[in-house]
Amino acid sequence: NVQADWLVQQYRNFQMDVIVIDSGGLGKGLVDACRLRMRNQADRVVPVNFGSGASNAVQFGNKRAELHFKFMMWLQGSVRMPNDKLIQEECAAYKWGSGACRRDELTRLFMTPKEKIRAEIGRSPDRLDAVVNSFGVNDYALQGGKN
Repeated sequence: NVQADWLVQQYRNFQMDVIVIDSGGLGKGLVDACRLRMRNQADRVVPVNFGSGASNAVQFGNKRAELHFKFMMWLQGSVRMPNDKLIQEECAAYKWGSGACRRDELTRLFMTPKEKIRAEIGRSPDRLDAVVNSFGVNDYALQGGKN
């Protein structure tokens, strides 16, 4: 698996703490391939599934909404983001209303469906997904590095 080879090489070259992978859909195979290549450090490959249940199921409808909220809170601090027009466009595509960001009858947060984002900007919000996915590391750390 070329992707797994590349990710593991980057992990080693840059002495990263973890590799975070969107494990939904085809990502599960990539998680397995990376763990196979990192047998002694397999716990350093952190799967994050946007569609799975949120750690805080009272406030969020799924992991995707929870991680987007963590990202939003992070942005309110003293941080710097690269001037990336694609990420800015992807962030701006998340709106409130029918078929967009919403709260259900239990007031749990759900994000705008990706299909709506794709229709609005003409592509998948992959850059923003990668940034938001990194906030899954906090859950990994809270679990003591176990998945």
